[in-house]
Amino acid sequence: MRVPKPRVIHLVESLEIGGAEKLVCDLVSRRGAATTSVICLELIGALGESLRAEGFQVDLVGMDPRWRVVPRLRSLLKRDRPDILHCHNPIAHLFGAMAARSVGGIRVLMTKHGAGIPLRTPQGILNQWLARSTQIVAVSPEAVTLMKPWERPGQPILYIPNGISLQPFETPVSRADARDRLGWPHDAFMVGIVARVTAIKGHVRLLDVFSRVLQRFPRAILVIAGDGAARSEVERRIQELGMPSSVYFLGERHDIPLILAALNVFCLPSETEGMPITLLEAMAASRPVVVSRVGAIPDVVEDGVSGFLTSPFDSAAIERALLTLAEDPERAARMGEAGRRRVFQDFNAETALKNYEAVYEQMLGER
Repeated sequence: MRVPKPRVIHLVESLEIGGAEKLVCDLVSRRGAATTSVICLELIGALGESLRAEGFQVDLVGMDPRWRVVPRLRSLLKRDRPDILHCHNPIAHLFGAMAARSVGGIRVLMTKHGAGIPLRTPQGILNQWLARSTQIVAVSPEAVTLMKPWERPGQPILYIPNGISLQPFETPVSRADARDRLGWPHDAFMVGIVARVTAIKGHVRLLDVFSRVLQRFPRAILVIAGDGAARSEVERRIQELGMPSSVYFLGERHDIPLILAALNVFCLPSETEGMPITLLEAMAASRPVVVSRVGAIPDVVEDGVSGFLTSPFDSAAIERALLTLAEDPERAARMGEAGRRRVFQDFNAETALKNYEAVYEQMLGER
């Protein structure tokens, strides 16, 4: 007899555009609306609206006032009666685990994205206590280590790498076609970063490095896609370096595969990471990468084969890597193809979902 697919609700802070949020959307879309829905704590966001347009149920709880969050969640869980509440990151787990406990009969799973350290505040201690009956999954070996204090005997923290939807990358778009569609010059060496504009992503450091790359390649262009709290600081630094004509600051975009196809190199000098979705997308688009040796990135990028790994604070190494790829386009092309093969084989959304489904089945088998 075929076992029915478990009913899963994903609980997130929001579904604004971001790496973890894209992963959630891919997992949800592949499971189907009959067995999967989403609850957002703060904001539905653009990705949440896209799921709604596909026919998925996406509910908004709202975080004001905070004391009403758990009762609201409890009401939604009682209405839908999921088998599993899949919480993404500790804040969602804090509220989700309390609500699930009050309803009863709901298994809780938490995926730890990123490299933020759970705080030892009263709220953090409560969250860790609630996790004694939660299955924890981490998206990088570093995140596994960070969550070790939450681990329970006989219930190890699992490592499930992120994966991306390969559909936007299955039919490659040539760099020339992408630049034609975007109205960008064909003869420029273009470096791109796709990330939230926050201090830890290294935008300002990349600008400083790029100012030196311009001395060798005056027609080079730096493409920045994304938005965030550090935008004004980044814009100010662009002006200070006298580079407004050499930087395309695009803000939030919904055509990332096309933007990646137009680049020569993808660069992400982050100080911390889990397993960045935009890195996987850049590699799927056959772009060589220059990225930090942090989080799960060394598990994805083979140094010197699909890109270059550097310290996020080693500006000279980042500059050398960018210049190497600018001066040797044939090597850059080989690296891009190696990265594409790696992502298509090991870091696709279908594999990630299969791994999560196995965890769901194991959790329900313990009831």
